[in-house]
Amino acid sequence: NKNGAMVQWYDGTAVWRFGGELVRWREGKPETITPGLVTARIIVCCQPPDDIPVAGCRLPVAGRLHDLYSILLISTNFVPTEFFMKKLVILTGAGMSSESGIKTFRDSGGLWEEYDVNEVATPMAWSRNRDLVLRFYNERRRQLEGCSPNAGHYGIAAFEKQFDVHVITQNIDNLHERAGSTMVLHLHGELTKARSTTDPSLIYDIGYNDINPGDKCEKGSQLRPHIVWFGEAVPMMDEAIRITETADIFVVIGSSLNVYPAAGLINYAPDNASLWLIDPKEVSVPVSRKVEVIRAGASEGVAILAKQIC
Repeated sequence: NKNGAMVQWYDGTAVWRFGGELVRWREGKPETITPGLVTARIIVCCQPPDDIPVAGCRLPVAGRLHDLYSILLISTNFVPTEFFMKKLVILTGAGMSSESGIKTFRDSGGLWEEYDVNEVATPMAWSRNRDLVLRFYNERRRQLEGCSPNAGHYGIAAFEKQFDVHVITQNIDNLHERAGSTMVLHLHGELTKARSTTDPSLIYDIGYNDINPGDKCEKGSQLRPHIVWFGEAVPMMDEAIRITETADIFVVIGSSLNVYPAAGLINYAPDNASLWLIDPKEVSVPVSRKVEVIRAGASEGVAILAKQIC
């Protein structure tokens, strides 16, 4: 319908919502606003200007914020979290899951669960010893099934009550999703999926099951782990950059910022974004940006962060 409500934009601009559009009044005429650009909080419900060219734009003044939310939700299918929460973008690395019992590559002297990564996590390794690669990821999948999200994962999921949260993870586990995070982008693939060796678009959910030699896709080619190996392109990188460029708050948790291109994401955060790093170890950060550092593990660090930004 055509009901409208006045809100306060972060720079003081009055903004109205009509049906599926956000409109602000500028220089005597309405101007449609791209929803993703709006960061605001509702302050009062009132009538829009008499000369705004939308028929029937009248909504009773609401005395309480709860009333306003209710009216908007009922009359315009308005979802406050989509338009008026700050965007919190969180980049997580191996240190995010280490408290859940998943070992990190950087703490193992170049070994991943006692395997040389060059023998199990490269296209050459797949060509050289396919059985070994499959066995390695089958073991990782079984290990993941027995692991649980830690307090850090749950803390990130809880941020969704107050922020528009997007998680970009370098991890291949599913612990963010199991903790309740709803917007998770996996840069390096997902352990619980398999894909075709000839058609990368054929991706299959396999849960915690093994991939065995002879397991084939619908086109007849061997299935491989849905993992971005060292030396392969990162297909989700462009989307990760797009998300980072819209961040109000950008946080790095448990990443050494040594694995590119993911390590370069922090440079795409807007100049006015608040930048944070959570890690118990020394991590190099861009000298050209102000980064608030929380020297702690994931669980403790997320709890500290919550007190700072909530």
